[in-house]
Amino acid sequence: MNFLPLLDSSRDKGTRIDAEIAATLSTEALKEELDHRQQQEATLTWSEEPATPSGAWAFPTEASLGETAVACASLAATGERRVGLCMATIKGGNSEGAEVQTLKNKVEGVIVNLSKITEASYRVMRPTLYTDASFDALTAEFGALLTALKEQKRPMQGDVEGLIPYSNRPKEPLPETEIIMIDAVESVAEMIDTITSCLSENSHSSATEPALAIDLEGVSLGRDGDISILQIYLPPLKTCYLLDLFTLKSSAFSTPGRVNPKTTLTSLLEAPDVKKLLFDCRTDEEALSHLYGIHVRGVVDVQLMYSATRIETRQRSKLFALSVVTQHCVKLSDSDKENVKSAKNWGMAALVIGGKTTECYMEEQIMNAFVLNEEPDMEDAWEDFKVRVDFVRETEGYAQCNERPLSSLAQEYCAQDVALLGRIWKYCTEHETWNQDWEERVSVETQSRLEMADLPASTLSSLTRDDWTKAPAGWADIQQISRFTGKVMKKGKSKTKAKKATDESW
Repeated sequence: MNFLPLLDSSRDKGTRIDAEIAATLSTEALKEELDHRQQQEATLTWSEEPATPSGAWAFPTEASLGETAVACASLAATGERRVGLCMATIKGGNSEGAEVQTLKNKVEGVIVNLSKITEASYRVMRPTLYTDASFDALTAEFGALLTALKEQKRPMQGDVEGLIPYSNRPKEPLPETEIIMIDAVESVAEMIDTITSCLSENSHSSATEPALAIDLEGVSLGRDGDISILQIYLPPLKTCYLLDLFTLKSSAFSTPGRVNPKTTLTSLLEAPDVKKLLFDCRTDEEALSHLYGIHVRGVVDVQLMYSATRIETRQRSKLFALSVVTQHCVKLSDSDKENVKSAKNWGMAALVIGGKTTECYMEEQIMNAFVLNEEPDMEDAWEDFKVRVDFVRETEGYAQCNERPLSSLAQEYCAQDVALLGRIWKYCTEHETWNQDWEERVSVETQSRLEMADLPASTLSSLTRDDWTKAPAGWADIQQISRFTGKVMKKGKSKTKAKKATDESW
């Protein structure tokens, strides 16, 4: 759209400059043409010096309309979509078609109104009409629309309206998760059918919300180690499946569903359109690809998401452990926080030293307190037991991961991690700093992490601890923009080094 004709009532329609022609003129030629056509009726303000090396004129929004419009027309002609942008939020065909038709009707209504505005403008034409009648605001709004069409961007899920800063949100209870142990092929088939049915029923939200949350446990997780347990959390049903890979081996991945015989766990894991949450996908992908030939796709790495939403520069230069991220992102009551911490500690002990040994120690502490007519102090009991657990873990890894039957402590530990990944994802996507640029960066870095599984073992073994705990290069240098105000956010200041990981909230 070209608003320049509205500035000159004496201009003949056949000689008007349209957007395409205006876009091809140099700054000097465009100035000369406008001066001539306005017949000295108005004086436009031109830069004394070029605003940019290319010589852009003093009205950048107006100057860019023609170029942006041509880009939009070219994009529409090719029908191409930018991968990683609108592709991630495209809805089903029927739903989107109806929305496009509704939008088309609205645009046609605007066209009619613009025709009326044009007629009215000729009747009251004067040099200052562009600002007097708010055509400058109309130009800016139209320019923003063209830019959005050109870049093919959509608003983030759960846009600014209705978002509540994390510090003001009410505390949420821990999810009541149903834990189902899968150690037979019949159970695998039933699980596949349940997941497939759930994905189908929730297809309307599958483009934006995560469908599954996944984690792995093993004695020594990696290409040369093993996978003992694969956890799959199904958010709509609040169900966590614990697949006993120590028992099932490859049949866990190759067994199809009964109702859905073409679907296996392998096909679900490798489906790029099934969004899966993982926390630090590097080791999990390495183990699955080398031990079972499975390449997980559709991954969203929430460890990267958390790093991306840090306001303080130094916090955006490193990665955080799941325990720290959970403590900060999942707003729980004090009692629930203690329950999460307790389940994490004693569950880990069960996988390292053994469920039976750990349970016996816990029962002994409770009995000793009972004899003394005291409340058992399990926190102090853990500090004593932790020394033993840490020693075994350092020397033998999660040595009792393959203990069967899997203890209730170990089951709760495995389920808790994946059950809370959705809460972390929600925290990050609703964070004040989260935007489509960060979504793209996380997507690119997640793909890079997945591709690390193809690197030679010697390359991976040469990486230091600092290499594994550094955030992606350049992230710390990016300015954080508030989606509430549109302004650059100031760096936060931590009270103490010990509290740095948990003090920052928005």
